[in-house]
Amino acid sequence: MLFDNPTRGIDVGARKEIYNFMNEMTQNGACILMVTDDLPELISMSDEIYIVRKGEISAHFDSSQNITEQELVRYMI
Repeated sequence: MLFDNPTRGIDVGARKEIYNFMNEMTQNGACILMVTDDLPELISMSDEIYIVRKGEISAHFDSSQNITEQELVRYMI
């Protein structure tokens, strides 16, 4: 499944429901590709993060790393 900014403009309650739905999907074997500009959402919901800059992968992180928003931004610019 592709989720493009899945919680943009959505209230906190609906956001939680969407996250629960996404987690349920992955627990049942689905693969999710999420594109988002919400960095806290990206960090909390991702098993792996790829940063694409100028058409190239500039960084790759997995959930075992304690990645910060500042580190993500460093590879984005």
